[in-house]
Order: sequence, then C-alpha cells, then structure tokens
Amino acid sequence: ITSGGIVGLSAGIDMLTNGNRIDFDADNDTSIRASGDDTLVIETAGADTFKLQWWQATLTGDYGTNINQYAYRDAAGVVSWHGYFARGTLASATVVQDDDALVDITAHGYDGSAHRRAASISMAVDGSPDSSDMPGRIVFSTTAGGAASVTERMRIDSTGNVLIGDTANGNTTTGLTINQGAADDEIFALKSSDIAHAFISGGFIAGETDTYLNILKKSATLGGARIGVF
Repeated sequence: ITSGGIVGLSAGIDMLTNGNRIDFDADNDTSIRASGDDTLVIETAGADTFKLQWWQATLTGDYGTNINQYAYRDAAGVVSWHGYFARGTLASATVVQDDDALVDITAHGYDGSAHRRAASISMAVDGSPDSSDMPGRIVFSTTAGGAASVTERMRIDSTGNVLIGDTANGNTTTGLTINQGAADDEIFALKSSDIAHAFISGGFIAGETDTYLNILKKSATLGGARIGVF
C-alpha cells in the first residue's frame, strides 16, 4: 500500500476504499476497517476459514519471526489475546456444544517435503454451556517419533482434574491421574542435582543416580505399588 513496502499486495487483488474500510476483492467481503476509536478490524465473509499470514523469506543469525504486543498505561492492566468462537453466523450466533474446539495453537516443522504438526495446545468446551457458564478444558499434545499426527499427552478439565495419558477418571473429583499404559517402569520420580548415588536395578526398585524417590507397579498384571527411597 505504501511506497516503503510496509504492506504488499499480490497481483490480481483489487483494493477499493469504502467509507471507513478498505476492501481487498470485488465482492467486498474481505476488508480492513476502523470499527471505532483505536480499533482496527480484519474481516472476511467469503470463506469458512479466515487466514492472516506473514512471511519472512530468509532468516540470518539468531533472529526469528516475532509477534510483539506492547501496552503502556498509568494504571494496572494486562496485555491479552482472546479467541472467540460461536456456532451459527455473525448475524445470528448460536450456543456452542460440548467438545466444540474453541482455540488451537499448533507448532509445525518442515520435514523436507511439507510442514508437519509437532505439538499443540487446544482449548475446547468441556460440558454443557448454560447462561453465563462456559466449562472448558486445555489439552496438550505432541507428535511421537515416527508418527504423522499429534497425540494427546495431558489435559486439565473443567473440574480442575489433571490427566496424563488419560482423558477421564470417574473416581476423582479434583486430582491428578497418570496412565502409563503397558509400561512397567517409573510412573513417578523425584530428582535432585545434589543427589549422586549408585544406579540401583533389580529387586524392588530401580532409579537413576539423581533419583531420591520413585513409584513403580508392584506387579505388571495385578498392580499394587512399590515406593523406592534411596
């Protein structure tokens, strides 16, 4: 838009001024507009997915591509970002439902042919919404070596339960649940850089040299617990 190249437009994109907004195509459904004092809105109505992209073709040294938000005020405040989702349309929004995804933050890495998902943090509805009531959960996921998609690793649900390797525990109101699947090694360990004992294996317990407490299954098939103190 400017001679200094602050904003660049690709060939074939029409730009029209329309009152307090700039339209970027012929049917006027993608625009940048001023909606009020100190508020700038980017909007589109012509597609199911809205995308805002920026590119930095070549990075040198230790510099990366950053998104920075600054705020200055003479009173208490906060710099914040909000994601809003509703069913229905802009003109007639309707209530979201249990398990509806609300916000997803995903990191991708290039594998030589395409960008692949490496990890994500997702926020979703976790229960039945009601007036002034929006139960939610946060899910943390990572992609394992050799896998093509992310796997949920941990969630914090709407009641405050923290679940690792599991998605629910009907016998817990608020607490921590860890499901290690078929693994038989440590499910919990406490370590300290001040600790340096010999590695212990066999018998009841096994631990690394800086471990001072751990918990393992007593039996691979019957369960129980062994607590090792070094």
